[in-house]
Amino acid sequence: MKILVVGEFITEIYEAAFLESFKEMGHDVYKFSFSDYFNFKSSFSFNWKNFLSYPAKFLEALKRAQNKYHVGPLVNKINRDFIAYVKKIKPDFVFIEQGMFFSSKTIRTAKSKSPDTKIFGYCQDNPFTKTAPKYLWGKYLESCPAYDHIFSFHVFNLADYKRAYGINSELLRGYYIKTRNFPTDKIDERYKCDVMFIGHFEDDGRDEAFIKLVRGGYSFKLYGTEWHNSKYYDEFKNLMGGDIKPLRGEDYNIALNSCKIALCLFSKKLNGNEYTTRTLEIPATRIFMLSEYTDDAASLFEPDKEAVYFKDNNELISKIDYYLSHDEERKKIALKGYERAIRDGHEIRDRAEQVIRAYERLKEAD
Repeated sequence: MKILVVGEFITEIYEAAFLESFKEMGHDVYKFSFSDYFNFKSSFSFNWKNFLSYPAKFLEALKRAQNKYHVGPLVNKINRDFIAYVKKIKPDFVFIEQGMFFSSKTIRTAKSKSPDTKIFGYCQDNPFTKTAPKYLWGKYLESCPAYDHIFSFHVFNLADYKRAYGINSELLRGYYIKTRNFPTDKIDERYKCDVMFIGHFEDDGRDEAFIKLVRGGYSFKLYGTEWHNSKYYDEFKNLMGGDIKPLRGEDYNIALNSCKIALCLFSKKLNGNEYTTRTLEIPATRIFMLSEYTDDAASLFEPDKEAVYFKDNNELISKIDYYLSHDEERKKIALKGYERAIRDGHEIRDRAEQVIRAYERLKEAD
């Protein structure tokens, strides 16, 4: 089968993971990358000492604006090149992740140039969120009716697609990647701690909970992005011995394996999330997950048996205290969570196979 995977390809855990899985399954896989068009080299700032570089900096600023607002000649070129590429290779289906650059006209034209090709859309986000600016998801949402099939990362977005466009979308959950998220005895002293959180800052009270851990003398480590926006950032920096940084690749997996309790919080305030990719990545490492409660998360891992949940900051700290003093119970829950993640099929290969099955259903219905 010939498959075209489309997306930003900035990290290895999103569209690139699907591409590799399709390839491992023996399919003929092609790639179309948005990031190839946005090779950023500098930022736009005024400095009379480098006046001669202004034209290049100005062009760079224009490129960044097109990438942000999804309009302009470079975006038009992306659309034209995509149509031409589909016409050239005539894939069985196209899997587009975060198709924020494509207009409805582009999707329909690509299909007309290769009538046997099915085009799938997938958004590992909440494109219906009210907190995001309209330009972020506007093109994607406008083009949804043109796709042959829409996959949704969130359960609650299934109703959104139906209400807005009459589309029967399909749930395609997040996943772990077995080569990146797995148990290991390789412990790094830099990451060793009782409690760890890896994730972004959000003004939802999470920093209030974490500062209690810091001030309470807990063995706690914090990693992620945007933490400079917290009013407690200086204390967090002092705890970590420097700026709070994200963890990726091998470091991410080693860090999780180096803690006793991994916290999992959701972007409820900004994005309405009810689970996140870490909901599946943490159990895949066989580490105990203490997660913010939602009905959706609890449907994935049974409360108090495969994961433990909290509903407020006081409950978070009381459960940390309890499970740090009950090692065997904590390890048993971590093992059960790991077994559930494996048994229920939450690895990237499982998701790739789901996409293939959707394609086969569509072809049978033709």
